[in-house]
Amino acid sequence: MNSIIQLFLRAKHWQLFVIGFVPFVIFYINVLSNLLSRDFMQISHDSTFVIESYRYLGPLMILLAIVNYGWIWAVGAGLQEKVPPYVPMKARKFKWFIGIPFFYFIALAFLMSFLLMSLLPDLLNGDIIPNLSLIFGSLAVIIPLHLFSIFAIFYSMYFAAKTIKSVELQREARFEDFIGEFFLIWFFPIGVWILQPRINKMLNSTEVFHKRSL
Repeated sequence: MNSIIQLFLRAKHWQLFVIGFVPFVIFYINVLSNLLSRDFMQISHDSTFVIESYRYLGPLMILLAIVNYGWIWAVGAGLQEKVPPYVPMKARKFKWFIGIPFFYFIALAFLMSFLLMSLLPDLLNGDIIPNLSLIFGSLAVIIPLHLFSIFAIFYSMYFAAKTIKSVELQREARFEDFIGEFFLIWFFPIGVWILQPRINKMLNSTEVFHKRSL
């Protein structure tokens, strides 16, 4: 098990929560307080306010992707050696699928940062006119990628939840066995408080069956 996986799996639930969720709370509180301190007409004509308010959104999205998808990857990959050898787990498929939403999310964060810092001021000031053909052409590419990314992350959450329950039950878990774990992974800021202590306990177990190819 590599050191990055160990870092995620041995982290405490509160550490993952603080790193992956609290910065967003602080960010939105700051944006909301700025909104409440200004009138609507001032906001609609002040591109500087919009840029200053959301300049950290891209980096925060990258942090969220690293913590959220990194944790799911660590669970799905790092606990495989504790899954009984007779339980079929498509670990290699999982590795590819978890990478798709991660890199898509990172690319989306960079795109949003570029739009906010480069194009949005001119759009708000009326200096440039939106190119509708470019917008619709971009949407024709982004929407299918977005839908496939959603499918990939749902599969990854399914795989990670099945891994957790299969380790606990020491048999192949059926979906009805791990539906709770699936939703806890989906709602990560809440689920991490319940799942991570169980994962910490699994890591302390000395029972290792084998290492699967990833």
